[in-house]
Amino acid sequence: SLLGTAYDYMLRWHLETPYIKNMHFEELIVYISQNSVAVNGLKTFIRNNEESHNAYKLGAAVSHFKAIVVEIANFIKHGMNEERYLVSLHQLYAYDATYRSGKSEYVDKVMKNTTYRHLKTMDELREMRAVMLKSDIVKEYLNTSDKYLNPSFGNSHLLGGADADLIIGDRLVEIKATMESVVQKSHLRQLVGYAILSKLDGLEIEEISIYFPEYDFEEVMNLSDVVNDMDELTEQVQALYHLKNSRTIETPPLPFSR
Repeated sequence: SLLGTAYDYMLRWHLETPYIKNMHFEELIVYISQNSVAVNGLKTFIRNNEESHNAYKLGAAVSHFKAIVVEIANFIKHGMNEERYLVSLHQLYAYDATYRSGKSEYVDKVMKNTTYRHLKTMDELREMRAVMLKSDIVKEYLNTSDKYLNPSFGNSHLLGGADADLIIGDRLVEIKATMESVVQKSHLRQLVGYAILSKLDGLEIEEISIYFPEYDFEEVMNLSDVVNDMDELTEQVQALYHLKNSRTIETPPLPFSR
């Protein structure tokens, strides 16, 4: 969703600010560009429009994307103009959506109106940023040495490609910017899948949690209360992958212990 994508970027840059704000400005711009899914959306847009030979349109898209990144970099480095920063996060969604859908219409829309914003979403982003700055989970992440932000997994192909939101100590956290703070079974399946991949990478997860930023609420569960035998489930996933020789499989039904 637009709100979820914008929040993901907002949280990521906030958590990384202590480590990246002292980069040289051009270096920071490159870092932001290379560490966002959105840059793949720009590449998708260019590929989709190459046959039109419309150099102006392609150049305008590159300039627009760079302007977004510059606004984000300015805010990270200097704390300049929060409103323009939030608009930039809002518009970055268009590039994410283009990458995920393969359709150029999302970028086309914001290109026609570079100040476009959905007012309700902007209000929600302001509120979520205010909550984020006071959030215990954000403070915990920043004050913990053993942590991972958006970790990718060496065996992610087992589950069709996946990366998690946060690992804090031995707790795996999934962030859901949803209207309701209700844990769904699909959320648990997703987290158990990440826990399997973490285990295969040598990271033992003891707790899993869902964090709902709109409510600043985190539901924390012991992994052992959700899965009876993590070792057995991990072996099942590996065996199913090799048996089916498929690029994408779903986590098998969980042997819930509660």
